Amino acid sequence: MPNSTENQAPFAISPNAVSAFTGGSISRTRAFGLIKTGEIDARKIGRRTVIIAASLRAYIERQPRAGN
Repeated sequence: MPNSTENQAPFAISPNAVSAFTGGSISRTRAFGLIKTGEIDARKIGRRTVIIAASLRAYIERQPRAGN
């Protein structure tokens, strides 16, 4: 039986992993800037900051399409 989380996207990601998650288009520094301006949603878990993946996806979707 397949794992139920096998095809699910991550719920939260580390700012250090944002570059990998976005294919290199958003750096760690830019991610923290987006958190500060409220453009993406993040939470603190202990001392760690985690970005809500859905808010990062929504931010990317709000950006203009390339080549237009």
